[in-house]
Amino acid sequence: MPRDYLLLMRHGQTDWNLQNRTVGSIDEPMNETGRKQVREAARRLKENGLLLDHIATSTLWRAAAAAMIIGEELRVPIYADSRFRERKVGELEGKEETPETDSQLLRPDYVVDGMEPYEEFEERVKNALLDRTIRCLHRNILVVTHGLTLLKIIQLVHGWPLEQIMSYATPGNAEIISFGVGEPCKCGNWFYERA
Repeated sequence: MPRDYLLLMRHGQTDWNLQNRTVGSIDEPMNETGRKQVREAARRLKENGLLLDHIATSTLWRAAAAAMIIGEELRVPIYADSRFRERKVGELEGKEETPETDSQLLRPDYVVDGMEPYEEFEERVKNALLDRTIRCLHRNILVVTHGLTLLKIIQLVHGWPLEQIMSYATPGNAEIISFGVGEPCKCGNWFYERA
């Protein structure tokens, strides 16, 4: 079986996702559609024959529940890591979401009351990613997390400038993105994109 994969997955659909409302750090659970999406993702993982060594998950319930569904289906241990939780977006939580809102939330200079500071968000995601990368060398790991956190991970993995990730579509619910993990190159990047 292939080794050295880092798989990223957004949790399944919530009612607020369906209503295009910004969830942020609110502990909104997945709905039945979301649970079906995650079961389907687990089925695809099983059919692909990729053996997971463990699952790392955000501590927010929608991601943790998704991780539990996959962990149970594939018989894989799960580790909760609060550094993979979604960015707290303060007064925007519960309000209507637009493509402009999503891209604005990735800008360091965009601030609203109660929002987690951009530098803190980026630093915690970077630290979580580096820790998991070290642990998953010669292993396969799935990280279950959230839309903005996934975008930040993708930006960090690619080494993209802010403008590039702001034009990248937010991964869909229960969508899996795959990267290979190798020895760090001279630039310090551990990852390369899997086809």
